[in-house]
Amino acid sequence: MRRSLLIRAFAILLALTFVLPLAGCGKKNAKPADTGKTETDPDGDVILTLGEDEFRIRYTEYNYYFMANANDEANEGLSYNDITTKTIYNIMMTYAEKKLADKYGYTISDDQKALIDDKIQATKDQYSTEQEYKEALRKARLDEETMRKVLEYAQIDIGLREYVLDESSGIIKADDATVTADINSNFRRCKIIVFKTEDGDDNANGVMDKALQALQEYKNGADFDELLAKYNEDDLEDTENGYYFTKGMLSEEVEAEVENMEEGEVLNKLVKTDSALCIVQRLPLDESYVSSHFEELRGYYMTREYNTLVQDTANEMGALLCDNYDSYNFG
Repeated sequence: MRRSLLIRAFAILLALTFVLPLAGCGKKNAKPADTGKTETDPDGDVILTLGEDEFRIRYTEYNYYFMANANDEANEGLSYNDITTKTIYNIMMTYAEKKLADKYGYTISDDQKALIDDKIQATKDQYSTEQEYKEALRKARLDEETMRKVLEYAQIDIGLREYVLDESSGIIKADDATVTADINSNFRRCKIIVFKTEDGDDNANGVMDKALQALQEYKNGADFDELLAKYNEDDLEDTENGYYFTKGMLSEEVEAEVENMEEGEVLNKLVKTDSALCIVQRLPLDESYVSSHFEELRGYYMTREYNTLVQDTANEMGALLCDNYDSYNFG
């Protein structure tokens, strides 16, 4: 049930598992929905701009992220427009970190640059000749400049995150008093009985029936912790203390329900997420737990603040599709 706090790990994932795609041009995708915002691009192949013409995203780079989203199993079944939205979001978040790196004076190290060179060379080494390598790039609608940029931004993500989350940077206020106040205001605690679903199918293997049976058992007087021990399929959950979380750590559906529950309450319905059906109990924060896990909770707080900083920066920039966008093939 726990979502990674490092929600901006998209570029890292792409870069650290980089394998040169070999698929050539496919059938032209349907035209995306009209955003109502276009601009003329004098350079021809710039199809997306961020901010007041602050960053200019060319076709090859945009298509790289589009293909990554389109080929991601997690996005299976999404429409063309949904893939487009995800792609623009990923690019905005990546460039928001680039903007923050410039703001805070963060640059990648020589070791990180050497790692990037090694990864590019490893890709070249897959081919017998330079010509074969360039042909593979051409078929994939990719170029070495884009590969290097993706790898560089992945390293910015890693390094900038570490730099900002270091308390000594002073970028995120994280003294004990600030963190304590935030925990009391913005942290919640819950226990969750999780029934995992298969590809989001609530009816597969009788999952719905089992979850409803457990909920009825609670309504009939069964102890919640006993039901947790009997039914729960979430190996990550602390069965004694449950989850102490702040915004962005659990599924959005669970977080929203917990926010509206009273302490001690068990929700009188199942909560559906993209991978499970859940019975949720909200609990009060325990002072002794908070005290003994304070540094862990401080880390959750700082990571949430970092993610918010990146998201806010991306939102401030905004994105505009150029008027030549629908003339390109993607994927």
